[in-house]
Amino acid sequence: MKPTTLIELCAAASIATASPAWGCHEQPIYTSHIASDKIGSDIIIDKRPETKISPIGFSDSIYSGYDLLKMDLKAYLSLEDGWDNQDSKAALAETINTAIQFVDILPPGIPLPKPMLSNTGEVGLYWDIGDIYADVNFEEGNSLSIFLRNRRDEEHETFVEFTLSDLPTAQLKSILAPLAAA
Repeated sequence: MKPTTLIELCAAASIATASPAWGCHEQPIYTSHIASDKIGSDIIIDKRPETKISPIGFSDSIYSGYDLLKMDLKAYLSLEDGWDNQDSKAALAETINTAIQFVDILPPGIPLPKPMLSNTGEVGLYWDIGDIYADVNFEEGNSLSIFLRNRRDEEHETFVEFTLSDLPTAQLKSILAPLAAA
């Protein structure tokens, strides 16, 4: 068996997608004979517009989990009424911005939540880690509510409401502490 070279490995690993700016069979490809050290060599001249090829999954930028979470939340801004069904509502920019600001003040050690959007336009974040479930819902006026439950001990549920500007960092850390331990 022939040993594989690094170049062959790289070529095999870089899966690419083509994004042509042309339709099928719009312009022909011409073949032309050229002079070379090999008899009968041909060169293919592509008369079609440029085709861009880019590897899948590669980017010029590196994003943190926090950046990706905030990008997901910002993507909700592009949704309009009717995004899920004819009765669904778009999220308010104010509640999306409150959610992004909340992500910015998450205490260290707290895992990243997942974003959620209901068909009523309500923006939220949630965690579902082991026995712990928590969610934060964002409302108009920079208001938010935090709900946390330990599935093993459902008698000890936490529910608090704040405005983002009145949310003490120490209290937020205390409320979300079970997530860090989960």
